[in-house]
Amino acid sequence: MTTNKNVAPIDGSNGQTVYAVKLSDYLNWVAHPEKHIDALALPPIQRGFVWKPKQIQDLWDSLLRGMPIGSMLVQKFTGGEDARPVGDGKQDIEKQTDAGWYLLDGQQRTLSMLLGYQCDIEMKHKLWVDFSTWGDGTKYQLRVTTEHQPFGYRPNGKRLSLHDRREARERWAGAENANSKDIFADEETRPWKVKQGEQEYIFLVSELWGWMDEYADYSKWKEKIIERIQTALLEVEEQRLKEFFSDLCSLKEQWLALIEVKQVPNQEKANDYLTLLFERVSRGGTTLTSEDLLYSMIKQAWPDAHNLVNKLHKEVGVMMIPTDFVMTAFRLAALRAENISSDNPHPTAEYFHKHLSTLLGKKEVPGELRKMIAIEKSCLQNAFISLKKCISYVGGKDIGLPDALMPYLERPLLQVLLHWCLEASEEEIKESRAEIIRFILFWMVGGGSSRNTAKASVAAIALLSDGNKHMEFPAHLLYEKLTSSDDETDPLFKPLINYCGDKTSNEKVLRTAMQRAKMFFGDEGEGLYHQFTGRRHLLLWFQREWVQESYHRTDFMSGQDEDTVPYDFDHLVPQSNWSSFQGRGTHNEAVIENHQRWSEHWVRRDLGNSIGNYRVMDASDNRSRGDTPLTVKVGDATESFLNSSALWGDYAFSLSDAENDWQTASPKDPDCWYWDDARVLAFQHAVESRALNLYQRLFDEASMETLINKPAPHKHV
Repeated sequence: MTTNKNVAPIDGSNGQTVYAVKLSDYLNWVAHPEKHIDALALPPIQRGFVWKPKQIQDLWDSLLRGMPIGSMLVQKFTGGEDARPVGDGKQDIEKQTDAGWYLLDGQQRTLSMLLGYQCDIEMKHKLWVDFSTWGDGTKYQLRVTTEHQPFGYRPNGKRLSLHDRREARERWAGAENANSKDIFADEETRPWKVKQGEQEYIFLVSELWGWMDEYADYSKWKEKIIERIQTALLEVEEQRLKEFFSDLCSLKEQWLALIEVKQVPNQEKANDYLTLLFERVSRGGTTLTSEDLLYSMIKQAWPDAHNLVNKLHKEVGVMMIPTDFVMTAFRLAALRAENISSDNPHPTAEYFHKHLSTLLGKKEVPGELRKMIAIEKSCLQNAFISLKKCISYVGGKDIGLPDALMPYLERPLLQVLLHWCLEASEEEIKESRAEIIRFILFWMVGGGSSRNTAKASVAAIALLSDGNKHMEFPAHLLYEKLTSSDDETDPLFKPLINYCGDKTSNEKVLRTAMQRAKMFFGDEGEGLYHQFTGRRHLLLWFQREWVQESYHRTDFMSGQDEDTVPYDFDHLVPQSNWSSFQGRGTHNEAVIENHQRWSEHWVRRDLGNSIGNYRVMDASDNRSRGDTPLTVKVGDATESFLNSSALWGDYAFSLSDAENDWQTASPKDPDCWYWDDARVLAFQHAVESRALNLYQRLFDEASMETLINKPAPHKHV
């Protein structure tokens, strides 16, 4: 039995290249490709959904105002070509049995529009409208939620505050069987309202669209709304509701322009043509990075690469995002190829074109790149698995890296490690564990600008490729290479310093960051001090036992970013206490000098944002204190601050840190808003002491002295 299918809303057979299509017909075509003779799909060159919440909200504000949103570019394809479904999930690229249309440009707008349309496509975003208030700069109060931010963002698209996220989670966790539910999938989960706790006036736009299809009459549609709200509408709420219904009806009748891009006959030229077109049209929307463009070129030449990367991510996690993963595979494959002599960590499109076909090869005679990421016994996959297993934290005083720190490993560093792992045996990798971890920590502390880390990666790989095989990872040789300098050039990385000095300081003068660095680390270590105190993510390593225990069920390798991770970097002395200056002042000369220096925002910022004033804290934990002064939380009379039972895990403090100084630096309200000389100097001493204790702890626990002075490992040919 055959199933009747609808024709596509565009023809393409009569020479016409511009089509006017009803928006509702277009979305139906996208949402239900199986119901149409010619389906709409994405070409391999297209990337995933990358729009931010504010972009989605602005697009829908334009739609509801009846404003044009630009045209879409489409291209006819015949059966047997590669494509993937439209959606913001990780769908595979597949051979298409029938002919259809590629959506060349307009994916971000299309997926954003689908958020307000009832369909079965898997989406990792939801679009909401709040009828209890007007929009701020938009016609309606539109909100977006995501898998990693199930309680949404602020109306301006910014992340919710820590306090609001905690409040939202506490309310949700009180629901029946909350622990067994997926927060984002839970139908009762709505965006958190900052000023009002009640969410009953918030509705899914797609749900409202569906009710409009069911109840074409406004009065019946409104009854459905009131049934949900379970209360009478105020006059202003009635006005918003009526306007929204009218705008939604108008939206269904809006027209959209589709422009057909004709096929280029020669396949090789077609690939180049689409890549060029894709690069240029992106300039009017979300600009492509060079990595995005080059990944698109690979997918266009070898569509299976998209599927293989997705499968590899399931095996090894997202230690790299897809573009970084492919760029790494390309670079390491080029290093293994006999006919490519140069190492290029940042290939240009021209370089890519020159070597891509050689590195891919054919299915029958695969090139190094195809072999590198082929799913069957992939050598790069095995290298990733071995590396992650090697460096992972295993508990207790182990120096390994917790999962939460893995996404902070830079691509140039990982490329160095993977290049060595590709040639090493499992036993050699296992035996080199401590050396590899020490080198990673050194890279995190000693590395500087992205330009320097790229140069360091080239220099390190050159050393590893010197024609000899190292029996163990040559961390000491690499350290010497990256920290060496000559008369003309500075070292790429800052040499480590074994600071074992007296951690007390002159408590009469407030210093600048440069003065602190020179006092503790000397002229040669000034840059190292600045870099270390700015690396707050190292606290994930210092608090690794607590981090691993707290988040052992969290998949940090699933592509999370700073807006989606379950922890926060929390200021011990709250930022609100020192970001704006308020001082009492006295007639003492030393006080006047400190008072004047403390009034400079950059001085307060450098001290307040030092690693010495941070800890890692659960983003929604009930222990969260928001802007509450430190002494209110842990400095009460019943328990000494530094005798807390969870001292190191919760706060990453050493017993030698200055308890009295922290109590002076973070007093109770209203004194927390005023800074006299004693408090300024106590804050400086507390932060300095803790930063130096953390550095010494890193140096001692990871035995960094062996990295600096260890004899070079033996080699054999």
